[in-house]
Amino acid sequence: HEAIALGRTFRVNAFRMPETEPVRVGILFEDISERRRAEAALVASEERLRLALAASGLATWDWNLRDDEVTWSDQHYLMQGYE
Repeated sequence: HEAIALGRTFRVNAFRMPETEPVRVGILFEDISERRRAEAALVASEERLRLALAASGLATWDWNLRDDEVTWSDQHYLMQGYE
């Protein structure tokens, strides 16, 4: 839930307290503002990279050293003459 006035985002969990008379409810608030800002920054960064690669016609590849696996982008295949 976003608290616009506070500039914060919270995860809210409400639950019934067990074995209480009268019935009671507990509410936990977790401030996830920084995580949300980091996620938004990552999405924006990935979009800028996607646009730059599309405009330039460049290709990318990733090499996973642990598994020794290489992944090429579609543009990389085209540049190498593969379909």
